[in-house]
Amino acid sequence: MNLFHRSPRQETISVQVTSGSAQRSLSPLENMVADDPKMYSALENFLIVDPERQLPLLDDVSMLLAKGDTAKADGNNQRARVNYEVAAKIEIYKQNRESAKNFLDLAETVTDQAAEHYAFQKTMLADMDKVLSISKAYQALTSH
Repeated sequence: MNLFHRSPRQETISVQVTSGSAQRSLSPLENMVADDPKMYSALENFLIVDPERQLPLLDDVSMLLAKGDTAKADGNNQRARVNYEVAAKIEIYKQNRESAKNFLDLAETVTDQAAEHYAFQKTMLADMDKVLSISKAYQALTSH
């Protein structure tokens, strides 16, 4: 089960985009970052869609940090990255700028630079204020 992708009950804002004869509705996130495809891709993977359901299923950030550090020490960079990124997702949701940045920095140290997640980390680290602003607006739009 992937906890961080679109929920089937996610609302769609009706914004028509016309390109020739094609029309489609944008999701709330697409509408917020239509001008920044890199940020859209990163946040599509990092925003918590249903926090009331998802957060209780996750470890707290101190436990995720410990798990990430253990995995890193064991040479399991992928497991370390996942733990650091989940902690960053929680901190982004909670609007904890410095903590989110620190977890993304940690994730970056164990992520292959050719990996898609490395690009996500770089994009978000380049503008954490924008990340937090979009996260806050997204949660306001999608909370029920």
